[in-house]
Amino acid sequence: MEVEMLSRRGSKPSVTPCTFTKVALITLVCFCLALLIAVIAVSRKSGSEEFCLTPECIEAAGSILNKLDLSINPCDDFYQYACGGWLRDHPIPEDSSSYGIYPWLRQNVDLKLKELLEQPSTDGDIEAVKKAKILYRSCMNETAIELVDSRPLLKELRKREFRWPVLGDALGADVQWDEKKFDLLQTLAQIRTQYSKSVLLRLYFNWLGFVRSVIDSKLYPDLSVSSSEPVIVRAPQYLKDLFRLVNMTESRTVANYVVWRSILSRVTTLSRRFLYKYLDFARAHAVLPKVGYPEFILNNTYINTDIQQLKFLENDYFGNVMQTLRFIAQSDIGWLRTTVPRTEWVKGKRTLAENIADNGGIREAFRKERSGVEEPLLPGVGLTNDQLFFLSYAHVRCNSYRPEAARDQILSGAHSPPKYRVIGAMSNFEEFHKVFNCPETSIMNRGAESCRVCLEMPEPPPSSSSSSSSLHISPPPPAAEAWCRCVFTFSATHRADAADQQVRMKNSCTHLEEIRSPVRIKTQPLGILHLRRL
Repeated sequence: MEVEMLSRRGSKPSVTPCTFTKVALITLVCFCLALLIAVIAVSRKSGSEEFCLTPECIEAAGSILNKLDLSINPCDDFYQYACGGWLRDHPIPEDSSSYGIYPWLRQNVDLKLKELLEQPSTDGDIEAVKKAKILYRSCMNETAIELVDSRPLLKELRKREFRWPVLGDALGADVQWDEKKFDLLQTLAQIRTQYSKSVLLRLYFNWLGFVRSVIDSKLYPDLSVSSSEPVIVRAPQYLKDLFRLVNMTESRTVANYVVWRSILSRVTTLSRRFLYKYLDFARAHAVLPKVGYPEFILNNTYINTDIQQLKFLENDYFGNVMQTLRFIAQSDIGWLRTTVPRTEWVKGKRTLAENIADNGGIREAFRKERSGVEEPLLPGVGLTNDQLFFLSYAHVRCNSYRPEAARDQILSGAHSPPKYRVIGAMSNFEEFHKVFNCPETSIMNRGAESCRVCLEMPEPPPSSSSSSSSLHISPPPPAAEAWCRCVFTFSATHRADAADQQVRMKNSCTHLEEIRSPVRIKTQPLGILHLRRL
């Protein structure tokens, strides 16, 4: 017994499998605790980062990544960084001189629209959609178009305003053109009224009679036009030269031209033999040539009321098109003495102010974006919402040009080439530099050379009218010093008509240091000011 006890005391304790299991469990628990602590720490550090995982967000993230060229540093060439991937995957088509996001979007919208129009009409469709589908089906009904052939056009040519000298008596002696009865003014008025074709003939003519002939008294019984009505004459010199040319030309030639121009665009609504001839003619004379929507698009009642006079037939494509043209012509007249919606406004003058607007507009848009609710991030992109804001500005300007098209854009375009619109606006904006951490030595950070012309306008002095929208300043501008308060340092030189005009704003920009010629400072809806020579 004693020997047995001594033997047990002298031997080493054995390590059982249970001990190994306990050690492994303890190690695993410690590892899990460490991992949990790390996850909690990271979550606390990026607790504000919430990702959008809806199918739309995932699709948007993929679209953005496909557009990017990640081999480029955004601080070196932001345009190539933002658009390089898209430009690589979308070369210019052989029949185009340029290609960009807008034509690509237009093609995709056309495909979506085609899918919509090809769906059968349902009771749930609004009247406008039903009529659009009827018009589309009448266009695609080639059997009916081939069956009527040229008869719709011949019917139009029998009308008084469409009597065509070149036809002679081919349609019958009763519809033959008569030079003695030919009234160019009346012919133009009828064409404008019925077919939305406008031909401005000369600078001085009986415009009052012309307008009265165009207005449909049945549609606008309360609309009257007198000699005191303002008339806008664009390109006076062109009209003078046109008037001189018309006076030198025989009436027969003028009548042939007017009718020819009116029916040429309608040839595509006829049978194939006319369509193919038209396409051959078009090829022989070919010349390289907000995603937003107006509010009325979603107003079904407005749309249905607006087009209620249109009565389309599926087997009369030519007649449907002629109805549409008459509708457009009379709709244009309906704007007389009414306020035209801002969605219909256009700029009639090409100026360098577009580049100024790029610089000012991006600032105001960014400030508005910052003031909104923080949205979830897109997954997999690795960019903040502020960075995505600047990318969205660049993405709508992804565009490729052939050399000749780029030359035309530079010489006659309303805007600078898209690449330089992006680089110019971004390199001048200090918030862009911060968002992408662009050092002062980088190309996309102009630093002290940054240029901006956006001023904040505090309340005007008591002596000034609060409703004034513009202020005329001639050097020296003491009144402007108290009113205008610049936000950022501005330094720019603008050349126009071979004369330098310099506007410098330094330090706190509380005064205009030098203006060599009078300028007008005009406020815009967002408080942006445009400086232009008088």
